[in-house]
Amino acid sequence: MSTKTEVKSVTENIPETDSPKKNNNNEKSGLKWLKWLLIILLIIVVAFSATVWGVVKYVENYDTAFPNVYISDIPVEGMTENEILSKLDAKYSTEKIAGQSIPFVCNDSSDELKIDDLDVHYLNNDTAAKAFESGRNSNIVLRALSFMQHFVSKTVIEPSIAYNNDVLSAKIDSVTAPHEKEPVGYTYKLEPGKVTVINKEK
Repeated sequence: MSTKTEVKSVTENIPETDSPKKNNNNEKSGLKWLKWLLIILLIIVVAFSATVWGVVKYVENYDTAFPNVYISDIPVEGMTENEILSKLDAKYSTEKIAGQSIPFVCNDSSDELKIDDLDVHYLNNDTAAKAFESGRNSNIVLRALSFMQHFVSKTVIEPSIAYNNDVLSAKIDSVTAPHEKEPVGYTYKLEPGKVTVINKEK
């Protein structure tokens, strides 16, 4: 009887170790999670690829301006290039500003220049083309990605204007003359309605 009791006491002091069966279960559990993770990643990749491919096929024949494209404050999304041009011609035309004068301001000096002398012309064809081509990369995949990006970002294109730069420079010289011998350190902002001379040093 004493021998049996001693053997029992010795076995109780032996530390437990993981059985091969328990280790195998842990390995199988880890592999199972890895398998599901790979499946989820595969589904994401396939879904993204299918979305891009669908957009590629859609954009391939998309013949209007991309979403969120503006010319100044005019939305041109979904318009053809000719429709954009018609919209611009209705708002920006040399005839509408003929006979008007542009005010010039520099500190306490001011002057005016007649639009007819400045020979201002709106380049509506160029502006319409820029708006229509916005985001149209020659690479169809990059074009599709750009199309999707346009949904979340706004593109603003300013109207293109041509004018006689020599006449403008001469007027700037005359306006800035009371403050400096030469218009050094000055810049100007040309807008459809006015030209403002700005002193950079301020």
